[in-house]
Amino acid sequence: MAKAKQNKATKSSPRPIFAEDALLQNDPSSMVDLINQYVHTKADVIHAKYKEFAEEQMAADHKLISELQEENARLTEELESRSQFGSPVKKQNNEDVFYSLDILEIMSGLKVTYFNDNGKELVYEMKSSGKELEIHYKLILPKDGSEVTYIPIFDGNEEAMKLLPEYFLDSFSFDFKNLPLFYNKVNKYINK
Repeated sequence: MAKAKQNKATKSSPRPIFAEDALLQNDPSSMVDLINQYVHTKADVIHAKYKEFAEEQMAADHKLISELQEENARLTEELESRSQFGSPVKKQNNEDVFYSLDILEIMSGLKVTYFNDNGKELVYEMKSSGKELEIHYKLILPKDGSEVTYIPIFDGNEEAMKLLPEYFLDSFSFDFKNLPLFYNKVNKYINK
């Protein structure tokens, strides 16, 4: 006896569409569903779902990265503003500033005789007065505030050149945070 051929779907190929299945469909949408069932494999469905999930995840990641970049920029700006010296004198009106500077000059013997902001650095010409000695010098502060450069201006002041230590006779640079120490040393030598 001969066996009748059977149309069987194999694992490697999708199930063939049988004419009976197609004839049993009553409306076009169920026919489309039937065709999609045989055309799209489970792998296609899984791939489509994975692709949709991956796209949603990438969109969420891009949003998070954008938010973190904005927060990083804000925090960097905040950190920079905290690290820059903010003098309370800058917040006062001009008349109050002059009174503040006058009292500081009387108390410390230190006077700013000239100031220039050239865009890259702040240049101060200073006069430090002691009991019997007065010295003139420049202090140059870069806008980044990292270090200060000292440049002596003697203009023939032989007495100052004799009393000051040798390192005060030439220009040198030091860290901005050591500015009070610099002032104390200058004050020490002009008040001997």
